[in-house]
Amino acid sequence: NPKKYNTSYTMSTDNVSSLVSDILTPMQVEVADAKMKGYNTETGDFDISNEVVGRSFDINKASDDVKNLLDNGTYEGSVEVAVTETQPQVTAESIRADFGQISSQSSSCAKSRENRVNNITVACKKINGTVLNPGEQFSFNGVVGRRTEANGFKVAPVIKGNKHDEDYGGGICQVSSMLYNAVVKADLQVDRRSPHKWVSGYIPAGRDATVDYGVLDFCFTNNSGYPIVIKASCVNRVVTCAILGHHLPDGKTIKFESKVISVKAHGPTKYVAVNQKIGYREQISEAHDGKTAVSYRVICDANGKEIERKKEADSVYKVTDQVIEVGVLKDDGTKATLDPKTGKLTDADLSPTPDPSATDPTDESGETKKTKETKETKESKETKETKESKESKETKETKETKETKETEAPTETTPEQTTEAPPPETTPEETQAPADQGEAQ
Repeated sequence: NPKKYNTSYTMSTDNVSSLVSDILTPMQVEVADAKMKGYNTETGDFDISNEVVGRSFDINKASDDVKNLLDNGTYEGSVEVAVTETQPQVTAESIRADFGQISSQSSSCAKSRENRVNNITVACKKINGTVLNPGEQFSFNGVVGRRTEANGFKVAPVIKGNKHDEDYGGGICQVSSMLYNAVVKADLQVDRRSPHKWVSGYIPAGRDATVDYGVLDFCFTNNSGYPIVIKASCVNRVVTCAILGHHLPDGKTIKFESKVISVKAHGPTKYVAVNQKIGYREQISEAHDGKTAVSYRVICDANGKEIERKKEADSVYKVTDQVIEVGVLKDDGTKATLDPKTGKLTDADLSPTPDPSATDPTDESGETKKTKETKETKESKETKETKESKESKETKETKETKETKETEAPTETTPEQTTEAPPPETTPEETQAPADQGEAQ
């Protein structure tokens, strides 16, 4: 006897979510802004990666819709999946559309030595054309690298301790300072900046930025929302750093201003006794007035009118006195007394003591060389004086004879016209541009 069985089946939906996710996830696309990968500062050509439109799905809702179909006994069908597109904030077209120079800062190195100009030029070449996309940070030391001969740098004045010295890379602080000013005027975020020990001659107090590889760096972040490019050069001994990017909104511009708010004069020179022979003198500290300065970002509208003033930074330049080491050790091992105010040694025999055992060599006449030279010098002096006396006497007699002759036979004379040669053109004494702090590696 045949038997009838009623069958039914149910669909498990436990794995629906993972199945739907496996299908939709690979189809999602992450949004990406266009990025500047390179910029030719000479031709103005861009190397830009195009933007990408983002695409995403509501995977949870899609999974629920599939489960509902199955739960209702519908085993064939379709589910609409909503697509969400996200537009990039920066497109290749927008980068090109409003790109130009936002800010710049220049200063002269006309009076600098050749080595210093070389270092400035090398540093400019290393940072020139650097591209920073939104959110990226720039490190001066990271881009310029170690100040070594292998990296193209030469020995030039730097600041070590409390005085000037010589080391590789001297002068590049002028580049970092110009860049600092351009960055502020482009309204970018300054992350790390330090003033010099003393005020620099190429930029007002409060607007410098010193660097020292491994110790002091100048860093800033591109918070403009668009790519920027650093342009740097040293042409005809003029150092220029500029920021290229999107112009500030509404035609705004930014000025970078600073002022000195206090000055502390340095004291008198100090002399310090050291265990060196008399005659030794070494400057270990230079005299510089101490100063404090404050700087501001001054935001102006399209007409140049100030609309806001923001404090940028405080700068402290230390006061230093001139300190000179003076040797006080005498030949006999005792020490002379040093006046710390004048630097004079009050009980030192500064004349060299002759060595009794040393005698001058004699020549064929039996006279010592020293005695002979003294005698010859004396005789030469007497001969010269006799000759000059004789010439003076003859000149006087000739003059008197001439005057007598002119008196006896007067004639009409025209005064001789003399033209004094104009003084030679003088050039102001060149002053070395201040050295950089901390290039003492």
